[in-house]
Amino acid sequence: MAPTSDEELKLRLFSGDLSQLGPADRFLKAMVDIPFAFKRMEFLLFMGSLKEELATIMESFAILEVCIIHAAAVLMLFPSHDDCDVKFFEFNLMPIKIVT
Repeated sequence: MAPTSDEELKLRLFSGDLSQLGPADRFLKAMVDIPFAFKRMEFLLFMGSLKEELATIMESFAILEVCIIHAAAVLMLFPSHDDCDVKFFEFNLMPIKIVT
């Protein structure tokens, strides 16, 4: 968790003896002296979870692809007729199991 802007300013302006600070404040003092340290940490966390997030997204796209193909097949079986008064059809579709 990044310090607030007030905390960060106080740590940047601190010029006293570092031993006067507690361990957490000494750590944060070192961190605020590194340019964009908290942005870099956020990026590292993002990169660490990217592979897992991508796998989840790809799985979702695979499910959507199967659903779209299935829906297209059903629509081709029941083409719309402009001269027909019936506008809606009820379909009893079997659940689709995706094997990966």
